Amino acid sequence: MRERLDALLLFASVLRPLVVSLSKATDVEGKPRWFNILDILAERIASQVPNLTHVSETTLIWKQFTSDLSIASLKPLAAGVIQSIQRELEKSLAAWNPNFGLDYLVEANGRASRRVAQMEVQKLGRQQAETVPVLLLIEYDPKSEQQHASSVRGTSEIRWRLQPEEYSLWGALIADRVFEHEYFCHLLPVNTHLSAEIREGFLDGVLQFQHSLCTTTGADEALAESWWNYALHRFRDDLWDHFDETLDEDQLKLRNLGQSPKRRGSNYWRLVGTVLDCPEGAAEAQQLKEMLLRL
Repeated sequence: MRERLDALLLFASVLRPLVVSLSKATDVEGKPRWFNILDILAERIASQVPNLTHVSETTLIWKQFTSDLSIASLKPLAAGVIQSIQRELEKSLAAWNPNFGLDYLVEANGRASRRVAQMEVQKLGRQQAETVPVLLLIEYDPKSEQQHASSVRGTSEIRWRLQPEEYSLWGALIADRVFEHEYFCHLLPVNTHLSAEIREGFLDGVLQFQHSLCTTTGADEALAESWWNYALHRFRDDLWDHFDETLDEDQLKLRNLGQSPKRRGSNYWRLVGTVLDCPEGAAEAQQLKEMLLRL
């Protein structure tokens, strides 16, 4: 499993700093758009990763990718970014560190926990944040039958699964967002009986609202944030398609509530705190859900 994990995360690590440049290039030059280019690479990775025996074989996957007619015929700006990605890939392989893949996920986990801890203090007004980095357990799921990531309050761990699917590249690129969801929507709420409507609806909507605030900064930061927001939604859409899942009406209603603080005015963060601090118990969780749906 290790060489497959390293290959996926190697690609993610060299892509991540350059995807905004790729986006800018294709905005100028037109089709294929940057996400079409990543789709081609994601397909090559997903089809070949199960056969990998050594991380150096990522160069063979890259050759397949650059041999695709759409990539080989890219216009100068986009082609230049692809060449930059290739150089970074070669440099990373030349200076290969056996802990490279694990370090990538550990850093993403750290960023996620810091963001949620910051929300606790700055938005919820807590004197001290409860959120601290938890253990990452990495598993290989060759049939892609389990949740991509999962966690339960009280276990002090997040399970992250390597799956040979096209959405896995998107998921690796925004691994910090995936972990952030686990911290805020699953590990932080006190009540372990909270429904999917609350966790995947309301609380995840709060996270989306938080990230939307970042688009009010400078132009480059706004472009980067919009890219990561797109990547997250793309990952989720593909993941839901794989498992034939969709948000139900109540989840959508509560997500809209979480994403729309103006509807609650000054009581918005007080409401968020009420949800996170709801006492343990199935009855309490049900009452909370009914209350939110009435808002």
